[in-house]
Amino acid sequence: MIRKKHLKFSLLLILGTGIVFSVFSIIFYFGNWQRAIFVFIFGCFIGALGIPEIEKKAVSYPVIFQTIVGMLGGTTAALSFDASFKYIIVSTVIGAILGFTAHYWLNYIQIP
Repeated sequence: MIRKKHLKFSLLLILGTGIVFSVFSIIFYFGNWQRAIFVFIFGCFIGALGIPEIEKKAVSYPVIFQTIVGMLGGTTAALSFDASFKYIIVSTVIGAILGFTAHYWLNYIQIP
């Protein structure tokens, strides 16, 4: 779904956002590596959600892309907390809703 000529930009945005988020986590919570990894993954998902908002032509179907990324983010968050199957499903649905509505709320996030 990410167009080939925008793949390098997209990967840099995803990894860059994850690194920025995790650096601040390491600075303020040094030694808590599980938190740093979780914050890195969260930052990567925020970066992936932001691709269609920053570069309009990078993704063919931005709403579908953001919904899938939201679902993956919700599932990853639930799995990282060892949630039961019921909560994994609920978290996946919440992630899908957040991904579907990302073009409304994403403009208000301030990256540290």
